[in-house]
Amino acid sequence: MPARVAELGAVGRPSILVPLPGSIDQDQFANAGVLAQANGAASDSGRRDFTPTALAAEISALAAEPARLTAMGRRRPQRRPVRCRERLADLVAKVAGI
Repeated sequence: MPARVAELGAVGRPSILVPLPGSIDQDQFANAGVLAQANGAASDSGRRDFTPTALAAEISALAAEPARLTAMGRRRPQRRPVRCRERLADLVAKVAGI
């Protein structure tokens, strides 16, 4: 799962993922699906009738269930520890040429 989506699980935040419908390779759809499948996010990626009204309804439904939001924030597709600090430090060192 690419870092842009994995970060949501790493920081323990529930989310609603809305992939760009016209993307050529549908990578956003696949990435959203991974987190949604682990119940760590709500995803409207398969809906053709997605509208601002539908999004508002989804937000309202989730806001009415704080326990569900907490549970979503705790779920992530991978069970191994996320070593964010170490990975970021390695990236900074690599970019800096250290």
